[in-house]
Amino acid sequence: MLKDYDYEWERSERAYRHALALNPSYSTARHFLAQLLTSLGRHDEAIASMEAARSLDPLSPAINAYVPYIFLAARDYARAVSEGEAAVHLDPHSPAANWQLGRAYLCAGNLQRAVDVLNATVSFGGRMPMFLAVLGFARARTGDTAGAQAILAELSERARASYVSPYDFAVAHAGLGNTEAALRYLEHAYRDRVMRIISLGDPEFDGLRSEPRFVALARQLRLPAATPVLSG
Repeated sequence: MLKDYDYEWERSERAYRHALALNPSYSTARHFLAQLLTSLGRHDEAIASMEAARSLDPLSPAINAYVPYIFLAARDYARAVSEGEAAVHLDPHSPAANWQLGRAYLCAGNLQRAVDVLNATVSFGGRMPMFLAVLGFARARTGDTAGAQAILAELSERARASYVSPYDFAVAHAGLGNTEAALRYLEHAYRDRVMRIISLGDPEFDGLRSEPRFVALARQLRLPAATPVLSG
């Protein structure tokens, strides 16, 4: 709650570190601490925490699927691809692992491979909006505007009958270059306390970082607005 909905970054970090002081072998706490550190742009620390989580539970599908995300956030796309491929090898039908691998291919510029893997993700994941949104982003980046718009239309139709996160709409619109709509949905996600807004540093939003509304949103969340990079 402190991290995902209340944006209490300092209190959240203290809680995770207290948990680890009590039980240094608690891999889940190291995993969640890595997510927090990633959101705060502290990528070297996040990578170290995630590697520690994996060393404690090397066969965990959840941990292995999340490792490529840490490197995506740090803009180390080559490492994100290699870690994503390893996660999929461990669990070939995991929607989460395929999703992160597809994102890694996308960010690394292997666009057609990204679309292929994200199509599989959507199939494995039952066409969940969060997977569809990134597939739409990838299709837009390959030049398949019609395919991307078809996914956006599917999300809009789904939203008539069930919940679709504004964060997913923001991703889909960002892929299509619809800056105003993407910003509007990110602001909506912040107002609604959508958990994934803490991932504002995701590469899919790099094209928005110079926008004053994006900078203002990052400031409200007390998150880094500039594109994060690995230090050193």
